[in-house]
Amino acid sequence: MTDLTGRHLIDGNWIDADSTFTSSPLTGPSLTVAEGTAAHVDQAADACFATLGPMSATRHAKLLRAIAVEIDRVADVITAHGTAETGLPEARLIGERGRTTGHAPLSGLH
Repeated sequence: MTDLTGRHLIDGNWIDADSTFTSSPLTGPSLTVAEGTAAHVDQAADACFATLGPMSATRHAKLLRAIAVEIDRVADVITAHGTAETGLPEARLIGERGRTTGHAPLSGLH
């Protein structure tokens, strides 16, 4: 598993969380993570829209593929967290991840 920072990365800036949440996994140790607020979501959405709104479809496709590649790069960590939190079998989560990353656009990439 990976270390969590206890902060949020919003628009290139680390934002301290006012509170934390401790998980109750089905297996393994609990994790304490930064709790986001509606204001954090609004701030992130505004920054995202300002950046992605004017972006071309080709650049959107490249960004989504880059996200899919990064998800695949940390796949084992994501699966370990997901299995501990949900109790779902590893194979199920691997399949779900594959469907998620497999939907990243391939067309429009040159």
